[in-house]
Formats: sequence, C-alpha cells, structure tokens
Amino acid sequence: MKKTLFLAAFWLLSFSACAPRYYAPNEHVVPLLSKKGNLHFNAGATTNCRGFSGAYALTKNIAIQAGYTKFWKVNKEDSDYAEIAMREIGLGIFKRENDLIQETYLLFAMGMADNKFPTGPGLFTANAPEGFLKADFKRYGLQHNIGFIHKNVELGASLRIANLVYENISGALVYEDLDQNIYLEENKSNFLFEPAVSIRIGMEHIKFQLQTGISQNFSNSNFHQGKYYVTLGININLNGTKSFIINEF
Repeated sequence: MKKTLFLAAFWLLSFSACAPRYYAPNEHVVPLLSKKGNLHFNAGATTNCRGFSGAYALTKNIAIQAGYTKFWKVNKEDSDYAEIAMREIGLGIFKRENDLIQETYLLFAMGMADNKFPTGPGLFTANAPEGFLKADFKRYGLQHNIGFIHKNVELGASLRIANLVYENISGALVYEDLDQNIYLEENKSNFLFEPAVSIRIGMEHIKFQLQTGISQNFSNSNFHQGKYYVTLGININLNGTKSFIINEF
C-alpha cells in the first residue's frame, strides 16, 4: 500500500466577505494511484476552512473518492458573513504506464451557499450588499488527471469540467441594486471549466507540493464566485498514501 503525508501551508482563494459569494472551487483530488490498495486521504482545519477528502484504489484500475469542504469569511465589525460548503463523491478509473499515471473520475457534489449582510450600504460602501440569501447547489463533473511520478519529482495536471445547478433559493438580498434571488434564478445553471496544476519536488520520501487552479464560468464570466486558489505544502511518502491537509484562505 502506498502512503503519503501532506501538510499544506496555506490556501489562497479569491473569496471575500465584501460581496456575496455563491461558489468556490475546491482543491482537485489528484492522488495518482498506481495499483490496487493505494489510499489517499486529506484532512485539515484553519480559521477559514475545514476540509477532508480521500481516494482509494478498489482494484488495479477502479478507484473511488469522497470529500467535504467548507469555506467561510466573516467581517466581525459589521457581522457580514459568507459561507460555502459542499460534499463530493466520485468513481473513476486509473492506469499506469511506467512513470505516467492517468485517472478519470465521474464526480457529484452537493452543497449550499449562505450569505448574510445585515449592515448594508454605508458612507464608504454605497454598493455593499444588504440582506440574507441561502441556496443549495449540485455539481455534476468529470475530472481527468495526468501525472508523472519519479523519485525526486511528481508533476500533475488536472481538468474538471462541471455543471453547477442551484435550487431552493430563499431569502432577500440586494447587491448593486439587484435582487439576488432574481440574479440566482437567472443564473441557475453554470458550466465550469476548472484546470489545475500540481508540482511535487524533493527527496524520495519528502517532497514540497504546490497546486494552483482556476475556475472559469463559461455561462457567466462575472458570476459571484471564487475564481482561483493556491496551496503549498509538504509531501511525505511512508510506503503508501495517507494525506493530511491544512488549508487557509
């Protein structure tokens, strides 16, 4: 069994509480599984993020993955609050050819976006949001990973293509003079194009890892969402794949 310990130093994400946010891209799971029994597990907590995910090779070619992520941002001075949480499961296949790994996963995620802005516009925030709005969403996706594994370096590229659909929209929130209930109703379905790159460099058992990714909304390029993230961490190989991840906005 292959085990990996991964400690991420930070998570940089375009996620702000000064405007409503209805979606944020979660980190790609790129385990680069190579044989039956490989296990990849991520878990972590910071002041702004809680998340964990895992992948397991059921057979020599079939794998599953699952995870949970929660993002939030709070402005304590005026009690503004934005939160996004999602649960995700996936089923996929993988193949190894020498040092080249390819993986493809069908993904399904369920989540919610909760925005609370009780203060409203002020002297220097004329366009600030005011009100409360909550919505559920589902995301149907396909993700392909391709990676190169070696003693001292591992490189991975991944692409997630997904359809994001909102439902159960409730509340009353106004932002930039626009009723956000109407805004979400008019933007219920969103086609997302989300590439990411992962780099691991170091010794055979200890490597630094960097992953950066973006989320491009082809349905509405100005949709109120997070659009990029960066993670930096340490990858430690211990005969197999167990990963713990600590993320921060």
